Amino acid sequence: MKNTFVALTLLLSIICTSNEIVKAGGQSEHSRAKTAEKYFLAKQYEKASPLYAQLVSSNPKKL
Repeated sequence: MKNTFVALTLLLSIICTSNEIVKAGGQSEHSRAKTAEKYFLAKQYEKASPLYAQLVSSNPKKL
């Protein structure tokens, strides 16, 4: 189940373009992580996914 969610999240982040990416452009990494977590906990995965994708791409070794 977890692998399916991760794969779906990555797929959505690649396919979808979101206004959240543009909005998050000026945010710090910490602020972006808090926003992504807020969306995730609210089950707003479509909004959280691009933010998590940005965090991973900007610092892949931090995982």
